[in-house]
Amino acid sequence: MSEYKAIDNITIERGETFEYVFQIEVGGAPLDLTNYLIYAQIREFESRSSDLIGTFAVTVDDVAPPNAFPTDSEVKLYLSQDDTVAAGFLNYSEGWYDVLFVAPGGERTYYLGGRVYIEGTVSQEI
Repeated sequence: MSEYKAIDNITIERGETFEYVFQIEVGGAPLDLTNYLIYAQIREFESRSSDLIGTFAVTVDDVAPPNAFPTDSEVKLYLSQDDTVAAGFLNYSEGWYDVLFVAPGGERTYYLGGRVYIEGTVSQEI
């Protein structure tokens, strides 16, 4: 896959909701994500042709806390509890993810990626 602008390894617990929130800055200023398309997937290996483990729901929220740029955008990757117990998550204990940003003009950039560690639980309600 492409060279990432940032690397951050993540851990996902099976059966738990997962959220990961981040912001993208370019040249010290927040990137205006208006009209961007954003895709995020987890695969077995660092290759587009390897098995797909899961796909994140991606949302972008504009935030303007004190002392922030008015165009700050938070990107959230999300998996529901049901997502984290789907077949892909049951069959793998680790993989790779990345986040692809496609600009309105078509420029593609992988801003974030890394390892995914999928941890199971052993106790259940009886």
